[in-house]
Amino acid sequence: MCGIWALFGIEDESLSCVCNNVNKIAHRGPDAFRIEYDNRVK
Repeated sequence: MCGIWALFGIEDESLSCVCNNVNKIAHRGPDAFRIEYDNRVK
């Protein structure tokens, strides 16, 4: 089973919140783990 989590329109200081939430669902799909951060998206 997989777990997908996304957040759009965040400020730079919210990146730690993103990491914490991704870690909460890591057990759903331990085969791969990736965080992508693109500050060009508005």
